[in-house]
Amino acid sequence: YFLEVFDDNACTSAQSITLTDAGATIEGVIQDVLCFGGSNGTIDITVIGGNPDFTYEWNGPAGFSSNAEDVTDLVAGSYSVEATDVLGCLYGEVFEIAQPDTMQIGFTGSGVLCFGDINGAVISNVSGGTADYLYNWAGPNAFSSSSQNLSDLAPGCYDLQVTDANGCIATDQYCVTEPEEMAVVANITYIDCFGDYSGAIEIETSGGLPFYQFLWV
Repeated sequence: YFLEVFDDNACTSAQSITLTDAGATIEGVIQDVLCFGGSNGTIDITVIGGNPDFTYEWNGPAGFSSNAEDVTDLVAGSYSVEATDVLGCLYGEVFEIAQPDTMQIGFTGSGVLCFGDINGAVISNVSGGTADYLYNWAGPNAFSSSSQNLSDLAPGCYDLQVTDANGCIATDQYCVTEPEEMAVVANITYIDCFGDYSGAIEIETSGGLPFYQFLWV
């Protein structure tokens, strides 16, 4: 802008005036929630420009509000902030706090083949959380393992605890089944007379895994 002033004697004075825009932006450093359903997210903001000092008004999920510059203990969701400078100018920004998917454990396995065997197996599949995962198995007879998948298992239930890269924990249990012990009962009909062909043997079978095959010798 150019300003020129005249007095009663026609004397003049001129001045060039430059007006600047004191606009501002809000920058933020975000720490997302570590575990699904957690409340440890943070947003650390800095106002670039404007006319210090600033006041702040935050709004977020579930009625969240705050007048602090930086906010902590946040759940996942969208958070909006308005910064007001000393001249009453408003500057706004929206930040998003994310979270991992919930951790879930799935199993694919097989029981022992015969009563008394030690050949059960289980494959574990973990989804959600933050890779990589640590595995901690506990089972019958003080069994323990840090492997993802197990084999040569005795019958019984095996508890798995999975810990992800953020320290989040999921637990589940897989039970190795065992068929009942096979039992055979022979009901014998004896021959009435020497040289007869009137004898018979009737077999009753239980346990194991039907259907049965028979071999007579």
